[in-house]
Amino acid sequence: MFGSFKNMLGGLSQARDMQQKAKELDKRLKESTFELSSENISVKANAKKEILSINFKEEIEAKSIEKELINLLTKAMKRADELAIKEMRSLMVY
Repeated sequence: MFGSFKNMLGGLSQARDMQQKAKELDKRLKESTFELSSENISVKANAKKEILSINFKEEIEAKSIEKELINLLTKAMKRADELAIKEMRSLMVY
């Protein structure tokens, strides 16, 4: 009877630890920022895949803006995935 109670308490402790690690990961992902630039545009994002800013270097055509933004945002999402994996691995205990 007491053995199963100890197991239950151990499970709760593990759940609490996991919740704390999830909060820490969320914080790290939000703080892991990067900037990517093309010829006319720069995009700042974080590992949570949140776009923080978009800056235009000079006046350019709308069609050019669209192509550059799609390219930069795609690269930003890939970079965010890489950073997220790195942060998750750093929290794992082996």
